[in-house]
Amino acid sequence: MKNHSPWTLLGTCLQGLGLAFVGTVILLFFSDIGMWPLLISTLIGIVLFYTGWFLSRLPWTKRES
Repeated sequence: MKNHSPWTLLGTCLQGLGLAFVGTVILLFFSDIGMWPLLISTLIGIVLFYTGWFLSRLPWTKRES
């Protein structure tokens, strides 16, 4: 098993949360809900996913074995 940085693991968790919010947006889109909760959920999902994406790929998160 690789020795992962804590930042890489945190980034992976944030990516998963972001994808969960995107799944929620898809469910909310087909329900009878206003525009603002849909927009807010979309923005939260985007911020979480891309924050995790950048944290997982930072140069200092790569550990030498």
